[in-house]
Amino acid sequence: MKALVNPAPAPPGAPLQVQVQLTGVAGVDVPARIAPRLRAHLPEGVRDLPLTPAQVPPTQASSAPAAGAAPAAGAAAATPDTASFRATVLLPAPSPGAPPLSVRLDIVDDRGAVLGTTTYQPAEEPPPPPPRVIHEPPPPVLGAWVPHLSPSPVLDTLWLAPTLPDSASAGAAMTRTREGWIAQGHARVTGSLGPIGLDAALRTSATADPALGSSGWAGARARLLRLQDSTLEFAPSLRLGFPLDDTGPATRLEPSLAAAGALGRFSWLASAGMRFRLQDSAGPSAIPESHGFLLAGATFEPLHWLRLHGALDTHLLLPGESLRAGVALGAEAGSAIFGAASVRLGQSDDLDNGLFAAQLSLGIRTPPPRAPQPAPRAAQRHVTPGAPHSHPSP
Repeated sequence: MKALVNPAPAPPGAPLQVQVQLTGVAGVDVPARIAPRLRAHLPEGVRDLPLTPAQVPPTQASSAPAAGAAPAAGAAAATPDTASFRATVLLPAPSPGAPPLSVRLDIVDDRGAVLGTTTYQPAEEPPPPPPRVIHEPPPPVLGAWVPHLSPSPVLDTLWLAPTLPDSASAGAAMTRTREGWIAQGHARVTGSLGPIGLDAALRTSATADPALGSSGWAGARARLLRLQDSTLEFAPSLRLGFPLDDTGPATRLEPSLAAAGALGRFSWLASAGMRFRLQDSAGPSAIPESHGFLLAGATFEPLHWLRLHGALDTHLLLPGESLRAGVALGAEAGSAIFGAASVRLGQSDDLDNGLFAAQLSLGIRTPPPRAPQPAPRAAQRHVTPGAPHSHPSP
């Protein structure tokens, strides 16, 4: 006689259902003569649990010959040789940090002899999935990467956004002054760390015109507002201009405000501020004591690698209340390495100068990544696990 013990897997916190089958018990009154019971070795101690008779499966019942039918030749008359029982075991509730549960289950008779045994270990719960990391796309770049920088030391205000892009560039500009056509080199860098943006610009002395000396600008801005998807941004800024040689323009201070927003492939940007001269200025590079300015424009990206931009600039020179205005148009093309070209049509601070200025630049940047493209749909035949495979006829 032996016992087969079959515990059914139980979810955490649920009772354990145990199926028991005794074999070799033909003609034996099992409950009376054997009195089997389940002995569970639990973490808190050993417990003996009663076994409840279970119904005989229909397949076993149908295996016996019908009443009055003779057994097959050479075969003994079929008699029940198995007895089925069941029991319920209450498992301890799982607790964090506890060792894995292991319960030994014995079937014993009335004298304590072990008829069968097994060990139940609940399946370990799979670890929770890692938290989903949502990678938000970087905010769009507002305005131009390299806005037009006028050769004029008075009108060289920059069309800069509340959030400065990470970019560095160098190039040259040309225009016509009273001395003739001149060229002037420049280098610029912008970047942001969170809401704080920094910018710097250096410019060489112009060829053939002593009024356009070497100078530099450095500034910082703090973004105070950014709505979702950069539909609106706002930042105040403060920049300092300084001469780099004896012919450079006087030191100046430039406080300003910038507002911008993104509209799909479009962006708009407006900036207004004042410039104040901090030291005396005389000679060919003389600049006004102060002047106010307003810059406003928009950009459009017809392709992910191409950006077009245009901006209107107006300046009120003080004292004297002289008004100057112009419009700049430009294009930027490339990826991490890019080129930029722009032209400005409008007045200079000196009305004897020409109305045209052009600029070429080459730079490096950290552009926003391209939107992921959907993978091509490949023709695949999905087969359900366990389902029969169908093969084409030859």
